Amino acid sequence: METTAVTVKRLLEVIPQSMARIRTEIRSCIPGNLSVPDFRILGSIMRGRTLVSDIARHHGVSQPSMSRSIEGLVRSGLVERGSGASDRRQAPLRLTNKGAALYRKITAAAEQRLHAQVARLDDTTRRALLDGMAGLEQLFAGDPADGHSSRRKGRG
Repeated sequence: METTAVTVKRLLEVIPQSMARIRTEIRSCIPGNLSVPDFRILGSIMRGRTLVSDIARHHGVSQPSMSRSIEGLVRSGLVERGSGASDRRQAPLRLTNKGAALYRKITAAAEQRLHAQVARLDDTTRRALLDGMAGLEQLFAGDPADGHSSRRKGRG
């Protein structure tokens, strides 16, 4: 089998399994009043996505669905809307101090859990894993939500 075909096959086998494990680790660190999708929304805002439409597109959900999720985060005091926009969908979002602290706390706890697993690997394997991740970053550079994906629009 050609190298590209083997690589694609392994990507489709390993990445979903890896993501499922990472989600499990993150889920175990999230308090009961927050969902994994809510945590992902906090992460999107933390990384600079500030409009509901951008976050919805990035997460592959409808804008009304994302608006409902964000409204819950606003009511919980984790997210706040900026002022000045006549349409609240266009109001920039930002994490409150409480939201940023919770995001950092969950992320640190998940990193600690994953650290213990990665530490069991030998140095050569850890270096190969780092090299592989650099390749994944290059492969998946850009945002599929910006039109570079075959995913159907409007799901959610």
